[in-house]
Amino acid sequence: MKKTVMSAVAAIAAFAVAAQSQKITVTVESETPPPPSVQTQTSHKVALIVQNHAARGADIPFMALTDALAAKLSGRGFQVINPYNSYGENLNRTAQGEVLPETSAMAVARQLGADGAVTASVLEFLDSTIGIPPRNVHQFSMRISLNLADAQTGAVVCGETIKLKSPKYTNNQVAQNKPEYLGDLMYAAAEECAQRLESKANAANWRPAMPPTRGNIGVLDRRGLVRSAGPDGKYVLTPSDLEEAIKVLVSAMCKDVIFIDAHNAAKASFGRTPIAVNGGIVNMTGDAGYDGLVGAADAIVRVLLRDTSLFDVKDDTAASAMAKRIIASGNSPLENGEPMAWLKQHGSPEFYVVGDLRKFVDFEKRNTYRLHLALHSLANGKVMWEGLLAVIK
Repeated sequence: MKKTVMSAVAAIAAFAVAAQSQKITVTVESETPPPPSVQTQTSHKVALIVQNHAARGADIPFMALTDALAAKLSGRGFQVINPYNSYGENLNRTAQGEVLPETSAMAVARQLGADGAVTASVLEFLDSTIGIPPRNVHQFSMRISLNLADAQTGAVVCGETIKLKSPKYTNNQVAQNKPEYLGDLMYAAAEECAQRLESKANAANWRPAMPPTRGNIGVLDRRGLVRSAGPDGKYVLTPSDLEEAIKVLVSAMCKDVIFIDAHNAAKASFGRTPIAVNGGIVNMTGDAGYDGLVGAADAIVRVLLRDTSLFDVKDDTAASAMAKRIIASGNSPLENGEPMAWLKQHGSPEFYVVGDLRKFVDFEKRNTYRLHLALHSLANGKVMWEGLLAVIK
């Protein structure tokens, strides 16, 4: 009898040891295995957004997850600058966001001066039971998606979805140690997410898009991206470089106070959406090889202006030529009404958009391309907005 009792005690002890010795298992939901981690050369400032997309009622220790993610990311090439922003379910979906912090995830990142935003979304958090009560066992599982997005463009740089499972615990173990088990799962999730995000960010060779640094003057550093060399061996401007530069400048224009006032005045005066004539971008690089690239950029300007919903855009060659004549004459259309009277017969545009592209070689023998865009008022001939963006290759 004594031998039987000792055997039973030994079996229970063995089960407890086995349960404690089990490790959290990780399943990664991606099409390709992660690239090998390489040492991060640059530390990026990121805003950390932790969201709850799991079923309502899930007992998720969000502050523990947020703390763990902030700590793990900080050792892997990221500097978290808002470690306690872990509220709501719709923070990253709409411009309005939640009551706290009353803005979107990208706006949070920009306002804090971050390079990017790391969004950690808990998609699923379950407590599964196995067996028949009261002798059933518990196993916690968690599915989490992590994405890194550029703060200026909003484009997702990389992302990963993983699922983690805890060891199996008895009812008594859960009753006594549930917070500890959930904490272990959170820390394992943070470690795995940070490791995979570091690997993917390094593989993507991410260089954050730079906002205009002095009003409407800025720099777009493209040196870290895949590049193609020209005949001189230097890296040349690509269509994606030029498209990104135009996006940054158009975005800067829409935020400019002088432009907003001029646009609102024109809209109130005519009682409709103002019309803009697209004068295109002029190739002033001295290299005819860029003619095709610059010509294609005209369409990008037109589409982006229309996408702002602030303009009806005309791409009429005759209207563009007349608008250019108004601007070049040096006389206000109020003083010489003939050109403006002609334009009114063709849709009465209020604004004229024109740009140019120039090329420089700096002291480090890198190619630098400077894109200039300007918005002219056809009512008074004045420049309502202009911006410069240097693209470094």
